[in-house]
Amino acid sequence: ESIYVLAHNSSWRSQTEAVLLNYNAAAYSIRARYTIDDRELENTLFFSREKGKDFKINHKPRADFNAGDRLKVVLFTPDDLYLVKGSPGLRRKFLDVILRQISMEYIQLGSNYNRILKKRNQQLKKGSATGKKWMVMNEVFTELAARLTMARINLVHLLDQEASHIYREFCQGKQALKIRYALSFMIENDKINISTLIQALEKEIHQKQPLEQRMGKSLLGPHLDDINIYQDERIARFYASQGQQRNIAVSLKIAEMNTMKKTTSVYPIFLLDEVLAELDPEKRHKLMEYLYRGSFQSFITALDYDEFKHTLNNSRGKISLVQEGQINKKG
Repeated sequence: ESIYVLAHNSSWRSQTEAVLLNYNAAAYSIRARYTIDDRELENTLFFSREKGKDFKINHKPRADFNAGDRLKVVLFTPDDLYLVKGSPGLRRKFLDVILRQISMEYIQLGSNYNRILKKRNQQLKKGSATGKKWMVMNEVFTELAARLTMARINLVHLLDQEASHIYREFCQGKQALKIRYALSFMIENDKINISTLIQALEKEIHQKQPLEQRMGKSLLGPHLDDINIYQDERIARFYASQGQQRNIAVSLKIAEMNTMKKTTSVYPIFLLDEVLAELDPEKRHKLMEYLYRGSFQSFITALDYDEFKHTLNNSRGKISLVQEGQINKKG
């Protein structure tokens, strides 16, 4: 969790800083040394109830929590095993977490889009979605939505290439995997780019404006998009077994690793939190073998020490035992 917080400025468990503090503690401090392209770097993050956060790279204060030299991580938790059959919001978050780490532009796009979406919904709730001001707002909204959507579509294309290859290996070539981005609006043009997305979104907004006004919220846009995952040309959340869905989830997380390497030229750190216990022995073995062969660094947590020791080949990994807040090296 400390590694993740240093990379993302918050925990995946909670956005509230108080849950990261030890009982009765007033502050926390995290420091990490690492190398990127043979450059040695040090990141420090200090938080106190009184002063807030202070983030530094090589002892220099940085207000930008998404600096290029910051740690990059991929997190795999039991919740990710529900990527296939879970809610669309879970799959949108999956894309957003990746894009926020590899694209500064996407961070700004997302912030601006959420801001204009909030204003648009307020106007719809008030019943004041008319006039020139509303037209200008829609123009800004459609352009931001199109740019955000295009970034996600491009990412899904990369993930599809990686995940289909990995899944084939996991299921020994018996099933095929395909991932496609699912828009919340229709697009008639076969050629998808920012311009065609804007045109299609403007057309549907015009058609659905009466319904949006009645419901008091925006019914189109990337905040409602999804990912369609197919196994052998069938929607996986309906037709894939639970075991197959878990194989797909594992493939997606490894694809996330490889995609980040392709786009940034550096592998992120792979964090696996209590995932092994959720997998059957065969899947656990295949995942561990993939990690052994990988050119990236992995940190894995598990509750059962004996089972974990049996799963891990000690010649290729080190085990630390955490007891009462202390880390003891075991091998």
